[in-house]
Amino acid sequence: MADIWGHCRTVWTRTACGLISDDTRVAVAVQVVRKDDETRFQYMLTLPPPLETYHGQIMEHLDHSPVRTTLSKPLTFEPVTP
Repeated sequence: MADIWGHCRTVWTRTACGLISDDTRVAVAVQVVRKDDETRFQYMLTLPPPLETYHGQIMEHLDHSPVRTTLSKPLTFEPVTP
């Protein structure tokens, strides 16, 4: 799950970086911490030097990604029969 979430976050971050620069060599490292009552996604953004000054703006963009929006809501699992 962390790999998929990290990949989606990286793609979303690259869209933000693409608006600022042609250099979109970014990485988002994700770690999943599971507890009985909570699952926590911890992530770290790594940017190339030309984009470091935009770190705050890019993190803001990252915090509003569709993946985060989806995973911030309660999830349900329902079987569907044909």
